[in-house]
Amino acid sequence: MAGGSHWRPPLRSNCFRIRSTTGWYIWDPGRYPADSGMFRLRRPSEAEESQRRIHRVGTMFWDPYAHNYLHIPLDVTKNDVDSSENYWQYPSFGFRQSTGQDVIAVIRHFGEYKQLPRPGPESWFEKLLPIVFHPPIDPPSPPFSKLAGELDILIALIAFSTTPQNTPQAVDCLFRPDPRTTRFNPDWDLPINRRKAGFHQFRLF
Repeated sequence: MAGGSHWRPPLRSNCFRIRSTTGWYIWDPGRYPADSGMFRLRRPSEAEESQRRIHRVGTMFWDPYAHNYLHIPLDVTKNDVDSSENYWQYPSFGFRQSTGQDVIAVIRHFGEYKQLPRPGPESWFEKLLPIVFHPPIDPPSPPFSKLAGELDILIALIAFSTTPQNTPQAVDCLFRPDPRTTRFNPDWDLPINRRKAGFHQFRLF
């Protein structure tokens, strides 16, 4: 427990143990046509693996007490939280202010807002985002919020949406099939993960 009796995950890396990992994948949307039914995720070649660079890491826990996620931009299996400048935080949002993009909710490590500006489509909630992100008072009907933001948070949300063994398929289904669009693809039939007080680690580059 942290100050104010709010639950927080441990602060020391030796408190964590990796039970399974997907290994590394490359998301390659140009490999197959969008309607081919084939994965756009693939394993890296030896040459690609040798050139791999880490751009961003993050760790996410499901907090059953707050019915929300706790996230930190740190690999807690390798680094102590209390020795870093980071701390556990609920994801939050910023918003695009330009005309025509004001419905895009940008999920961040440290956003200005705790909730969406308007409701998201039903396909998000209890699949990607918990109900606590709904706005306190629903604005007038659609357009619904669209979701963008920090890639490590988005991947972690997708990982929590299904069981660990189905995470690569979920990423492949939920990443936009056409890089020119931001369309969310809810038409997938994978087992739903009943969230537990644990964390996911998914590797992608």
